[in-house]
Amino acid sequence: MILGIGNDLVDINRIRIIYEKFGNKFLNKIYTKNELEFFSENNNKFIQRLANRFAAKEAFYKALNHNKKSKIPSFQDVEILNLDGGQPDIKIFNTAKKLCLELVPKSCNYKIHVSLSDEKNYCSSFVIIESIKHE
Repeated sequence: MILGIGNDLVDINRIRIIYEKFGNKFLNKIYTKNELEFFSENNNKFIQRLANRFAAKEAFYKALNHNKKSKIPSFQDVEILNLDGGQPDIKIFNTAKKLCLELVPKSCNYKIHVSLSDEKNYCSSFVIIESIKHE
């Protein structure tokens, strides 16, 4: 059963401008240590990777569809890295995980699907939160 769907579109130049203005302050607010290490290993598409991970985090929060009265998750509560085959993988922590678990029926686990896409000027992401019955 699908619990939530979110998508986001990011202008790569907007992320470039924010990064040029705020530098490490921006990076340390939005991205996890593991993501920053991943970006440094793949420096040729640095800004593009910042943008598509930003889009994925935004898409995840839209999929959560949390009420605005609850604590808002940090951007660092969501981490997007690549699996060995290159496909993106999303992990959640802290408040993001708590809010996600509130969506999931008691007899189920959850799976989060994430897709990243980019073109010359834009990055987009699509996230689905799915409940999976315990076996």
